Amino acid sequence: MKKGKKYQEAAKLVEKGKLYDPQEALSVVCKTATAKFDETIELHVKLGVDSRHADQQVRGAVVLPNGTGKKVRVLVFARDDKAEAAKAAGADYVGGLAGYLGDNITLNNCYVTGSVTRTNDYADAYNTIAYSATGGLVGYMAQRSIVKASHADVSLTANNTMSVIGTLAGVMGDYSTIENSYAKGSITGGKYTGGLVGSVYNSNITIKSSFTNVTVAGNNTMGGILGSAYNSNLMISNTQSGGLIKNNTSNATYITAGGIVGLVTVENSRTVSILNCTTNASINISTTSGY
Repeated sequence: MKKGKKYQEAAKLVEKGKLYDPQEALSVVCKTATAKFDETIELHVKLGVDSRHADQQVRGAVVLPNGTGKKVRVLVFARDDKAEAAKAAGADYVGGLAGYLGDNITLNNCYVTGSVTRTNDYADAYNTIAYSATGGLVGYMAQRSIVKASHADVSLTANNTMSVIGTLAGVMGDYSTIENSYAKGSITGGKYTGGLVGSVYNSNITIKSSFTNVTVAGNNTMGGILGSAYNSNLMISNTQSGGLIKNNTSNATYITAGGIVGLVTVENSRTVSILNCTTNASINISTTSGY
């Protein structure tokens, strides 16, 4: 096989059959490196051990002198005394679980317990639902954010009229995903309430392989998995809801309830897919305006 000019020049620097000591070998390696990037070296060592035996297995780790070139930052989810302890230990960021989960951020294997109470409405001139989002784990999931292998066991209460409440997340943003997660607990109040997620709006969202066992007592629109979906591409698959769905007030203008989704509206060629989903939730609506 024909060799390139650089290869041939590098080969001249290596004396075949010579046993090099480590320092000399490393010097030759550096001299034969001609690429414009940082090259790698393979080291083959014959140890003469039988790795099938536990006492002869070889494991180890090497700390590189210059690291990876990236600063390591430590994020701790805690509060009160534990938050102070985390700061004292050198954590860069300390806080409770997210009110706002930013773009392209993943929460993996997280959980939360306790109670959350929302006492006021905060909406813009268009009553944008994101401003009133409340969730046990995350209030608002931004674009392409992911929650997976996580759960919430919480009691959520809304003492207002416009709240969007989900036991796991209040609102899911565009191209966000929830997978392999579950929610337990209860919700009282709120305009759009869901056992897992309160609402989605003009978004592409995915919920898969998740389940709930939640008592959902909302004011208007209630679902065992998702409260409402407006003009969104919706994919819900392999989910299960349980618990109880009921209305918290009997004088609402309208009330909708569903074991999986409370209300779906579709425009502009959007698609809704609900696949391999089941519900064991009981639905108890005591009003003549519900459907």
